[in-house]
Amino acid sequence: MAKRDEKIDEMLAKEEIRELGLRYCRAVDRGDMELLESVYHPDALDEHGFNTTNTAREFLDAVPAMRPTMKELQHNITNHRIVVDGDRAEGELYHLAWHRYDEADGEVLLVMGGRYLDKYDKRDGEWRIAHRVCVNDWGVKVPAPQQPDVDMLGEGLPHGSAGTADESYKFFSLLASHQ
Repeated sequence: MAKRDEKIDEMLAKEEIRELGLRYCRAVDRGDMELLESVYHPDALDEHGFNTTNTAREFLDAVPAMRPTMKELQHNITNHRIVVDGDRAEGELYHLAWHRYDEADGEVLLVMGGRYLDKYDKRDGEWRIAHRVCVNDWGVKVPAPQQPDVDMLGEGLPHGSAGTADESYKFFSLLASHQ
């Protein structure tokens, strides 16, 4: 049976690793490259399907061109199972991803459910992704429905966007300092 201090260390490691998943979603959805870079070790692998070298570097280099093509992009994390062994860990992170973008025949909506199979390393006191494999479990792509009128409050709600124009960059001070 693990001692109390060992269990606390394991819990802290798991929380730091879960934070990586949350930072990844925010970074991709907002197109925040500095934040996205902070999720991966410099020599990390990321098998996202389109990147032939399977390096995180190739994935990261592709995001700035891909992100502006998305009119809406949102990643949501559901289940996240993590096993920690010293300075190594593995995790299976379930996600739902919503994409609205233009194709030749018009605007489409792609909703995907999948998993990130992650290997994490703690180096210099910091957990980051060392190797990620993206798994697509299911997806639905349909012509995009018309945007609903969500102006229920009369003054208009802010609409999320990529980059620092997003409302969250103006609103947060504590979260902004912990990215």
